[in-house]
Amino acid sequence: MCHFSSKNAGWFLRYGKTSAFLMKPPLLKIKSIRKKRLVAPSMANPVPHVLYFICLSILIFITACNEGTTSHRPTLDFPLEYVDKHMPAGWWNDAKILSEGRLLYQGIKKPFVKCVECHGRDGKPAKRGAPDFTDPRRVGRFSDSYWYWRIVEGVPYTLMEPYAKKLSEQEIWKIIAYQRNFGLRGKVYNPVSDRWEDPTVAEEKNSSQNDMKTP
Repeated sequence: MCHFSSKNAGWFLRYGKTSAFLMKPPLLKIKSIRKKRLVAPSMANPVPHVLYFICLSILIFITACNEGTTSHRPTLDFPLEYVDKHMPAGWWNDAKILSEGRLLYQGIKKPFVKCVECHGRDGKPAKRGAPDFTDPRRVGRFSDSYWYWRIVEGVPYTLMEPYAKKLSEQEIWKIIAYQRNFGLRGKVYNPVSDRWEDPTVAEEKNSSQNDMKTP
């Protein structure tokens, strides 16, 4: 039990106030914060919105200007100069054409043309980015004109280079006839219906179309 003696009382009177002052927590000075005026981002910096509308206007203008320079097939737009390019009659399932197309595709006939290196021996992609020729939905989306255009001019910013100077027109069609069998075996592209069809169906549609044109 603690005894509060006169000695302790004297000490407290002498040092107690100072000790009590030191034991008090320091006062925090709170600075007044001015309320800043909130401004909407769109009003604070209108430049991005102006640039957006300018770019959109330019895009619409370019689209309108190119209205007459591309074909409007349901598959994909491509230059009009290739619209009337189609497989020569009787080539789709001709054994000799398919054999020559295989030699070109595999790089046997022309070593500097090796489709097989990227597209695979059986049409399965051998390199990243190459289309899967074994997928009928993938191959069937495009016409023979489209595939001809792609081989002639290539695909920009990819490994698919243009082959206009390395292959003749007939050689390109032989390759198309061969590679088409990976995903659309036996089918032919019918320009009349704009579809890949069985040869008999395509012939019937073409003959009926010719009968309608005959007076």
